[in-house]
Amino acid sequence: MSPTEEKKMPVAGEDAIHPVTSNQVAHSNDNVKQAQSKEVDQAAKFLASVGRFPPMTPEQEKVIVRKIDRWMIPLLLFMGLFAAVDKVQLATGALYGFKEDNNLHGQDYSWLGSILSLGMLVGISPSTYLIHRLPAGKYLSACSMCWSLMTLCIAACHNWAGLMVLRFLMGVFEAIISPGATLLISVFWKKSEQPIRNCIIMTVFSSVVNGFLSWVIGKIPADAPLARWQYLYLLTGSMNVLYSIFMIFYLPDSPINAHFLTVEERWHAVQRLAENRTGIDSSKWK
Repeated sequence: MSPTEEKKMPVAGEDAIHPVTSNQVAHSNDNVKQAQSKEVDQAAKFLASVGRFPPMTPEQEKVIVRKIDRWMIPLLLFMGLFAAVDKVQLATGALYGFKEDNNLHGQDYSWLGSILSLGMLVGISPSTYLIHRLPAGKYLSACSMCWSLMTLCIAACHNWAGLMVLRFLMGVFEAIISPGATLLISVFWKKSEQPIRNCIIMTVFSSVVNGFLSWVIGKIPADAPLARWQYLYLLTGSMNVLYSIFMIFYLPDSPINAHFLTVEERWHAVQRLAENRTGIDSSKWK
């Protein structure tokens, strides 16, 4: 056989299969565990840290669901209610000299109504990102406080440019209401339980409350130190600020830190949501 026809033999070390040592296997497993730990849902960590409890009975599950309903539905319902009342105060204020006192002409008043929606469009993307990075309940409470402060500031504003800025910022902070409420609903109730809760929480009755507040403001004497529309914004803004403070302390981020549940009830509340396959608390924005 001529040298040109000789087959090239593999050089030892190039294509040879080398045995893997135990140290290499352990190092690989550590890397896998480290990578997985970054994506582990907070619910899995909670279940592992607390330990195991006896299986939940149907009676226990009913008690847990009733507790969640009694706390979470009113908290989220009134959050949406006060935000909706703040939105429609522009129309109510117009009945009490809002346009005349602020020298609104032409399309000025219409733009004040439209700028709120523009602010919500701008604020929706950063808010949905932040609510996954921060505790959901605390972030919602902080946004509620911010749009309440914007409402109070409107009472002190007397020019169109200032009102436009305040209404825009109000829309930015209110953009998280629906996504935030939906997120909390998804981490407290099973998928089969969510539709009715969504209907109750999202069906705000702001028109009833706004009508009552309008009637109350109408009882203020015309010779009062401030205009009636200013009292309207001060009243609704103050109510919302107080409720925002209440939410900071009592609105939980998930069943894991729900103060109205015992440790065992929290464990079962998390465990029962396994069928949702959505997790409880993850900082990854999907």
